[in-house]
Amino acid sequence: MASSQSSHVIIDPTGDSLITLESPGRVFALWMEPLDTSSDSEDVGTEDLTEELDYEDHSDGEELPNWMSPSLPIIYQVSSAHLITASPKFGSELLSLRDSQKDSNSLYHIKCLGWDPEAFEILLNTLHTRYRRVPKQLSLEMLTKIAVMVDYYECWEAFELISQTWIRHIRVCHPMPQTYSRDLMLWMLVTWVFKLPKEFTRATAVVLRQCTESRIQDMGLGIPPSILRMLEARRSEAIEQIIETFNSWIDEFSDTYTCQVDADLSFECSSILLGALMKQMRNVDVLSPQVVAPFDGFSLEKVHENIKAIQSPIWETYDGVNELYPIKHACGFQGTIIRDVGHIVARAKGLVLNDFLDCSENMEGLSLDCP
Repeated sequence: MASSQSSHVIIDPTGDSLITLESPGRVFALWMEPLDTSSDSEDVGTEDLTEELDYEDHSDGEELPNWMSPSLPIIYQVSSAHLITASPKFGSELLSLRDSQKDSNSLYHIKCLGWDPEAFEILLNTLHTRYRRVPKQLSLEMLTKIAVMVDYYECWEAFELISQTWIRHIRVCHPMPQTYSRDLMLWMLVTWVFKLPKEFTRATAVVLRQCTESRIQDMGLGIPPSILRMLEARRSEAIEQIIETFNSWIDEFSDTYTCQVDADLSFECSSILLGALMKQMRNVDVLSPQVVAPFDGFSLEKVHENIKAIQSPIWETYDGVNELYPIKHACGFQGTIIRDVGHIVARAKGLVLNDFLDCSENMEGLSLDCP
């Protein structure tokens, strides 16, 4: 690590290149609290906005040293050979330089912008195989910052082993949230960059069912647009199917419904069910008044919960054998609309990671993402 009075960080003392990090420590992954008209609960897992804007999310309260000031560029001395080997992105920049572009100290110069200084130093130490300088435990915030850079610099293979150590830690200390939140989107980025199939499916399933926005917040993390658009489309389609199912049952109760207990009671049965359903429409936010795509402010999970809460009317009939004792009529919403909506929600599953991998595996068997 660099001294507190220096703007230089020595990664490789014999390095032939200098990287200037301009505007270090820019605000990372700014989250805007979404509108949720169908829920009065808050995501307790989402950090307060003031904490999100802090430079370092796991600081111990010490004052930031001068060299970490966002207004002061930081210069890293590095080895071009290490960077060229580990990162095609760094390689293209460094290999494009000519010997005539060296400074008076025979050093090449390249620039980058906005990275978190601590995360960038961890990245560079890892690419230089300086593993004793690399922490074995990271917060979810710091791991995500590194994941963004790993994807940007296309250096997935260099982080294949150390990332497993970091991920084991966050699974315990920063478990995946079960609500649509900033931390969930950080988790999604981590599962994408480090290729975690099961957790990618889990994260996308939570987004699909819990998101209340027509446009999922990427926060500049670099999650592929194809993933986000697929989730947005599936969410909208599922809610639309629920509304169509609800309307189709209203039509059936109004016209063609046949009582499952006694066809001769179809008129009475359908009238009771239709009245009960119409009376409870206000409890299902997307139905009264009926909204249209893209359903901003509504989550698939909340709509499902409201449908499941619809009460079936209780009434009694007599059979032809014993007219002294009434029998509870069996027709209701559990075997009709609630059942059909449950099938729709059950089909709304998380995405499969391999469906979005366009690159073939390399010689070592590491599956890489296409930039």
